[in-house]
Amino acid sequence: MDLFKKILLMIVSPGIGWERINKLSIPTRIMLGNVFYPTLAVVALSVFVRLFYDDDLTLTRTLINAIIAFTSYFFAFHISSGVMNFFLPGENQEAKDRMDNLLLFGLEFLALLNVINNLLPSSFAILDLLNLYVGFIIYTGLNYINYEGKPWVFVVGTSAMLLLIPIIIKSILEISLCRII
Repeated sequence: MDLFKKILLMIVSPGIGWERINKLSIPTRIMLGNVFYPTLAVVALSVFVRLFYDDDLTLTRTLINAIIAFTSYFFAFHISSGVMNFFLPGENQEAKDRMDNLLLFGLEFLALLNVINNLLPSSFAILDLLNLYVGFIIYTGLNYINYEGKPWVFVVGTSAMLLLIPIIIKSILEISLCRII
């Protein structure tokens, strides 16, 4: 539960959150197992709430949407981790874990926004704009990963990657799975 408090602190005040996370030195596998995967399960389950207020949805379509929601964030992490470790290889395992944790916190924030969006009966533009806050989370995490290059290139590139990869995966899965139904 303490880890969830750190995530909430990360969302509310990323600068202080990164300082506290830096003291903990959390391995990525613990972040994945204790935080990220359970959050993805909540994202998938929150899709079913739409059955209560969207009359056009069927149970089959909702199940497919839940699978797509889970899968898009799952693969987004693994793809973005592979890309970042290819272009910015860490010197040791701790540096790779720090980069992966940075990506995880960005995706965790986006997944939580997705849960909120699923729980609301209509779309709000402010939630779509809040997706850009992931850039601020990444910017404040530059000291955490000890990044010494051009900060704006890194922040914009990483933010774009974290925002676009789930959308691309979701689009591909929707097109391919809709043909099955």
